[in-house]
Amino acid sequence: MVAGAYRATPVRNLETETWIPLLDLYLNTQVAQFERRLQNSRAGKLIQQSGAAVARILRQRRGRPPKLTEGKYRDEVTLATWAEMWAPGDTSPKAAADQAWRLRW
Repeated sequence: MVAGAYRATPVRNLETETWIPLLDLYLNTQVAQFERRLQNSRAGKLIQQSGAAVARILRQRRGRPPKLTEGKYRDEVTLATWAEMWAPGDTSPKAAADQAWRLRW
């Protein structure tokens, strides 16, 4: 409605004309920024410690399976691992989104 386009207009064309980032790139950027903030905050460390405590309690229960490690299945990737792969090292999430956008177009 804001762009004045018809409903039948392809979404990709609208994104290009209105300079709106692709939805998946925008969401990837938001997730990567959140994961970086979480890893660098006290809350992130508290969550990791709490997870370890819960895992320890579950292991001690009789009749339960052994400890489930991160990445229980080989193909499983945690959100933090994914965010690091998507925007590695010193690369900002916005720069990673910009690079991914340029590769597509």
